[in-house]
Amino acid sequence: MAPRGLAGYLHVILSLAHRRFDHAHLRAPMLRRRFLLPSLGLTTVLALACSTGSPTTPADLAAELRVVLPAASFTRAPSGPASVPFAVENGGPQAVGVLQCGAQVNPVIERWQDGEWVGYAGGVCLAIYPIQLVALEPGGRRTGATAIGAVGRYRLVVRAEGGEVASAPFDVQ
Repeated sequence: MAPRGLAGYLHVILSLAHRRFDHAHLRAPMLRRRFLLPSLGLTTVLALACSTGSPTTPADLAAELRVVLPAASFTRAPSGPASVPFAVENGGPQAVGVLQCGAQVNPVIERWQDGEWVGYAGGVCLAIYPIQLVALEPGGRRTGATAIGAVGRYRLVVRAEGGEVASAPFDVQ
């Protein structure tokens, strides 16, 4: 069963963090009691405390969250990439967690190639910035911009609690 909502997301992240440790040094009962058991309890408390009741299916998410572009076509600068501004808007009745890198929404850029959408760029977060789900309240809006250097047909995909939402396709010339 897949985790649901922010609580499930936090539980998965914290569970993976626990697996990264070499648990061989935790075999002694004293170390298990002092480290592993309290941290598992903290994982559960954090996951339950952070549940927002956000949409749990991709269809619900798509009905509430939109990635909006100001145009259907963008032109590359003479000596550089095209700047593609975007906005993520919550048109639903409840807050939705949107994945951010630092203070910015960081979309994945997909390119239309050979009849399917394939990953092109974006979605990478430098280790100095926190990756976090940030609540976008009903009626809320976050803006950003990304750069695309090659001519083609693209879309932006924003990751959020409950799945992903894609913008309408656009062209870069």
